[in-house]
Amino acid sequence: MRHSVRPRAAALAILLVPAVGIAATPLRIVAEDYPPFLRDTGKGLTGPYADAFRLLMRRQGVEVNYQTLPMKRVFQQVAMQPGTCALAVNYAPGEAETLIYVGKVAPITLTVYVRQTQSEPITNIEQLRSRPVGAINIAEIRDLLGTAGIAFTPVDRPALGIPMLNAGRFDAFISDTRPDVQFIGGRGRPVKAFTLARAERWVACHAAMAPATLAMLRRALREGVFAAETLPVWHSYGMDSFFLETRQQWLQPAN
Repeated sequence: MRHSVRPRAAALAILLVPAVGIAATPLRIVAEDYPPFLRDTGKGLTGPYADAFRLLMRRQGVEVNYQTLPMKRVFQQVAMQPGTCALAVNYAPGEAETLIYVGKVAPITLTVYVRQTQSEPITNIEQLRSRPVGAINIAEIRDLLGTAGIAFTPVDRPALGIPMLNAGRFDAFISDTRPDVQFIGGRGRPVKAFTLARAERWVACHAAMAPATLAMLRRALREGVFAAETLPVWHSYGMDSFFLETRQQWLQPAN
């Protein structure tokens, strides 16, 4: 599956959405750079999550202003700044005491990958204890491996970790993003060993957010950023197949 990133086309798809009665005050949204789904271009936040969420908000009559921050500051900003929400954050029970988790945005699957030339199979988490492991540095993986007592080398992006896996730095690499979504194919594409866990990303808001705004967000996020009307956004990034597959798998139990 080949993807071509066409942010201008995504922006056009959003602008073509009829927005009746746009609120005078935009909703402030903070998020962490999370390629390929959220990308900080230096001029603003793009990517299918950002563009799809903007489209859904416009359908509710609300414009959004994005700001990119490290994840720790994302939670701090939402807790301290009234009128602020965070996009695509992990569910953290400790944070739930000070924030309102409003709605689910997208599913994520934590998968263990090995080299195509891996001689000994790796089929469960216990086999990771005595091996060099690399993993995407996100909260869900840190919590899971920390609880299991498994040491790992944190990697910022899957596109960096997979070459390290192929070079023999790791025996296993744990990622939340499939290799095909990262434009990796052929001999460089790793092999899935097993699924480690499944989780979901959320929109979380300041505890004093207006009830009307929370109700609007819940309406908009009934199917997260994989709502049917967001297909033009995903298409503009060349990710139609990923959208359709994820939508079917994630939303099927609710249908």
